[in-house]
Amino acid sequence: MNVEVKRRHLLKLACTAALAVTASTISAGAGTSGRRETKVIHVALISRRTPARLDELRLSIENEFLRVAPRSLSLNLVAIPFDVQRDHATLRRALRASPFFACVSESVSSTIWAAEIPNNIPIIFSVAGDPVLSGLLRPDLGKLHNVTGFTSFAPTHIKRWEILSEAFPQIEKIVVLSSAGEAAKQLRADAKRASDFIGKIEVAELDVHKDVLSQVRAVVSAGRVGVDVPHTALTSTKPLSIIDCLNQTRLPCIYDGTNYAKWGGLLSYEADPLPEAQTICEFLLLLLQDVPADKIPIRYPSSFTLAVNLETAAASAITLKKSLLFRTSKFFKTTDRPAGMS
Repeated sequence: MNVEVKRRHLLKLACTAALAVTASTISAGAGTSGRRETKVIHVALISRRTPARLDELRLSIENEFLRVAPRSLSLNLVAIPFDVQRDHATLRRALRASPFFACVSESVSSTIWAAEIPNNIPIIFSVAGDPVLSGLLRPDLGKLHNVTGFTSFAPTHIKRWEILSEAFPQIEKIVVLSSAGEAAKQLRADAKRASDFIGKIEVAELDVHKDVLSQVRAVVSAGRVGVDVPHTALTSTKPLSIIDCLNQTRLPCIYDGTNYAKWGGLLSYEADPLPEAQTICEFLLLLLQDVPADKIPIRYPSSFTLAVNLETAAASAITLKKSLLFRTSKFFKTTDRPAGMS
């Protein structure tokens, strides 16, 4: 029995022995004999997804719970679509309509949680960004002590800088393209700390209200440089245009996202997202063992993908070291771009 299977088996056993939870009890089975008591666990699923995508997530969680939970447990997952621009009355009524054991929420701000979700309902969040910087774990909001969850965020930028400096020792400095604001401020602070063991790192802020491509050409034109392109530098621009612009310079570039290598970027390095339905169910099983939410560690990605676009490397006459190729998880022999994207 491998470690993962053993861990799930122990979760089932512990959960079966700890069914004293806030749940309704129904009788299941045919006739008057052979009846089995089933604990129905009411869980609210708050999301800003479209109804179709929300229903898809609900079904995947229910199927996963059916697979991993003891048969004496049944999950009643109530999907609550929520638009932060609307009045909170709809959310408030939905939360009070059923005795929820827990609440699963996607990217809902901490202020909404503190105002609308009762303090005795544990919250499992699923967010794309840093849970601390996004305000979900602010210690001054007492109502958030009953919170746990997981995120697809992982600070991979320093690792990208290491990859550039190790794979291309000839570069004199690393230029980090960044959107303006807090993102650039944080990158500069990290660059200052990392410069002692990586070398010179320069953060260049892009003004999205001006010609971005001209700015990119200007900041990478001086000397032998390597270029790091975080995802935040591409969200407000045309990513394929930036990729083509950087490829014309024939400089070693690394991107934050496997898709960018697939679309023609030389290298990419990103965190692999945790399986959503499986992770949510594992949290629910821990809560059912009476483990307080704030005692369950927040989960971050633990595996990462390094990708190389071989076509771009050949076209740019860039030689990739064997040590880099041995660490690469994905190879793209050709560039594959979505139709209509620029």
